[in-house]
Amino acid sequence: MVVRLAEQSKLLSAAVQALDGVTTVVTLEGEPGAGVTWLVRDLLHTVPDFTVVRGAAALSALVGAVDEPTIVLIDDAQELEPEQADWAAGLIGSLRSVPLLVIVAGHTGQSSLIARLRVASSRDGRGRVIRLPGFTAQQCIELAAEHGIVQLDPARANLITELTDGNPHHLVTMFEQLGRRLHASIPRDLPVPDGYADHLAAQLTVLEEPTRALLELLSVTGRPLAVSILVEIAARLSLPVSVDGALASGLVEMLDEEGQRELGFTSERARTGIRRGIDAPRARELNAAIARSMSGWAQLEHRLAATEHTDDELAADLEVEGDRNAATGRYPSAARIYSRASGVTSSSADRERRLLRAGAYAFFADDAELAGTLAESVARCSPGPGRTIVLGGLGYLLGNFPETLALVQEGLAQGAPADARRPTRDEVLFVAGVVASIRLATLDIGGTIAASAAALAAAPSEPGAVSPADARLRLAWGFALWISGDRDQAMLVLNPLIGLPLNRPERADALVIVGQQQFYGGLDRAALHTFDLAIESARASQALHVLPLGLALRAQVHYSLGQWDSAMLDAQAVLAHTTASRNGNHDGIAHGVIAMLAAQAGQLDEAQRAVRVGARLAVERPLPQHHVGAAVAAAVVERAGGHPHAVIQALAPLLGGSLDIATTATGYTGWRAMQAEALITLGSLDQAQAVIDRLETESGSRAFGYPDWLRGLLAEARGQRMIAARHFAAAVSTGVETVTPFAHALALRALAGSLLARGNVDDGAAAKREADRLFGRLGAAAYLPVAAATAAALPALAGWPTLTPRERDTVLLASGGQLNREIASSMHVSVKTVEKHLANALAKLGLRSRRELAGRAAPETATPPERGAPAVVLVS
Repeated sequence: MVVRLAEQSKLLSAAVQALDGVTTVVTLEGEPGAGVTWLVRDLLHTVPDFTVVRGAAALSALVGAVDEPTIVLIDDAQELEPEQADWAAGLIGSLRSVPLLVIVAGHTGQSSLIARLRVASSRDGRGRVIRLPGFTAQQCIELAAEHGIVQLDPARANLITELTDGNPHHLVTMFEQLGRRLHASIPRDLPVPDGYADHLAAQLTVLEEPTRALLELLSVTGRPLAVSILVEIAARLSLPVSVDGALASGLVEMLDEEGQRELGFTSERARTGIRRGIDAPRARELNAAIARSMSGWAQLEHRLAATEHTDDELAADLEVEGDRNAATGRYPSAARIYSRASGVTSSSADRERRLLRAGAYAFFADDAELAGTLAESVARCSPGPGRTIVLGGLGYLLGNFPETLALVQEGLAQGAPADARRPTRDEVLFVAGVVASIRLATLDIGGTIAASAAALAAAPSEPGAVSPADARLRLAWGFALWISGDRDQAMLVLNPLIGLPLNRPERADALVIVGQQQFYGGLDRAALHTFDLAIESARASQALHVLPLGLALRAQVHYSLGQWDSAMLDAQAVLAHTTASRNGNHDGIAHGVIAMLAAQAGQLDEAQRAVRVGARLAVERPLPQHHVGAAVAAAVVERAGGHPHAVIQALAPLLGGSLDIATTATGYTGWRAMQAEALITLGSLDQAQAVIDRLETESGSRAFGYPDWLRGLLAEARGQRMIAARHFAAAVSTGVETVTPFAHALALRALAGSLLARGNVDDGAAAKREADRLFGRLGAAAYLPVAAATAAALPALAGWPTLTPRERDTVLLASGGQLNREIASSMHVSVKTVEKHLANALAKLGLRSRRELAGRAAPETATPPERGAPAVVLVS
């Protein structure tokens, strides 16, 4: 259980005061599940010198008879009748100057005894008032880790604490039921603990009917509402309501929104709980009344909630709203609205038409969550080409590429019925766009290009703006042309999309493709500018499927340019976007960037965790750039850890097959520098020579290492020191520190080693200082020489004698720079056991991290790390 240090300290202080002979009263209250019982148990375990008696009835036996330290625990104080509460309060007030601690615990606002004692216990010298607030986001993260969810980022944690009020019991219930699904999305309607509904019902029971009526009405609106509108709706229902009573309940608060008084719930959990308790007929009645006081989409929402079966007039109004959203580029909203319209349509043909249109807009939105919601309903539509193609688009979004392609090809082979009308241009292009997208995802580049060109040429000519179907086909076609190496033709295909207005998400999509062309071609600064434009366009058009991809790719550019703080901010923004939109398509790229940054900082355990998450997400969303990003991130982590064999293994997916073809054609080949460096370290010099020759002919980014630096390493491995020195000098002179600072630092470090080996001490020391300056500026702690802790110095640390043999072994291995998994392997235990031993040992030694362990131990003489392998850094 996550600790509550502040509350534990207050309870312990009260116990010490009672030991000194001062009768002390503590009132302890919180929501059910807030941890009151846990706090009390923790105190009783901490102060074994007290005698414990339970219940208010035990008080009478203590009058004049308290000689030994005693705790009176009155738990569930809300269950005491008012008469019992008055009697107990009077008896507690009569107890003075005895070693007695009275703890009265109960639910917030429901105990008359706590209300009576609160004033007395808050007086100086008399006691403590302890209210248990909900967990903070950080405590939520710690609690999630205890339940096996180790990658809960702050943005997700903030949303979770908002939806649960930070209630520990609610959080535990959610973690146990949703588990690792929280990595992908956080549903707005979270599971609640057993008993919470009963607790809320009991809380409502004591309220007057007008107060309950207002709370129910406000819960159905789903948002804060002006008091005047609430009163108007209540009057329409002949429903007496009490604003003062609602405010007195503590469940709502008065808000001032632009000078207008509004009522809103203080707790989203309470609002949801009250809404769930309203029966369906009553909820429909309330929604119908609310709709008559609303306009626009809010009115349609409440009309929809008030409809029990079908309403064709409402369905038609929803269709108009869906078309309005689609016309302004808001395809996800259009898809959801059409889906809702299909649900209240009486005609089977109209229902299916609207459902298929919803599926088409989901495809344009590139929204996998929407696809998952709609796929089952679309599959139940009548068989036909329309259903087949829409299912193909949804299957593409869900990542079922081979199966979906087979389904679509089979459906198209059957042809349209003889009496079918001629398809419109948009219908032709929609079919072509679905097929092209699936072919592109399966890396059938030639097939994508040929089919796209043929479809656009054969589609009936219709002047006007670029339609969503036309834009979607152009995106797949342009991307395929770029991957094939035909960049000029790709720009011709994409230019109409770049010229679209800001409210069209396809503009952001096209800019992202252009930015990738520039980045993978080594034009990092141009790519950064283009991604800035893409992100601006995505925000302006509310293109929530493009925004995280733009942020994730910009994070990669920032990493390449050495702007690592900005790279981390963008990666975290991707994860925060997932929390808000519940669309985690590009989290894998973000976790890859986080892994690379953590590895360069020497935080190898954290880097390995991020690599595992990124690799898993790449499997769930198997797009080429996700697989490539996961492989490169894994190689960076293994490189920073000094494991050349593992670098080769990590890059293996890129060394043949379709990914090799794709990376070569797009120019994303700078990672070959890591492959060549690892081969040199392993002694495979001829293979390394071939990789360097290939890298030198490619125009990709040099962020992972300069070709001349690699040639210097290769010459050095062959004993050709003079040749190596010339290559190192050439790498430094031709490289650009402001564009590729990390690669420049590697070249400087190699040059320094070469100069020092030849006796050129002054120039060698200057080059080494420059390398260390660059590594330090970047935060690449894994590449900085550090003082290593010595085993001989560790026993001098205070607390060493208290360590168990296992804890001592763990600390010694950790001080030598071994990772937890390496320690686990050498000690033949699990990683969790190592983590436990290390945590216990650090606590006994009075240290907070591995870094402090390294700092407290006596250092040996620091030596620069070997060229091509990073220094080992002890990290927290």
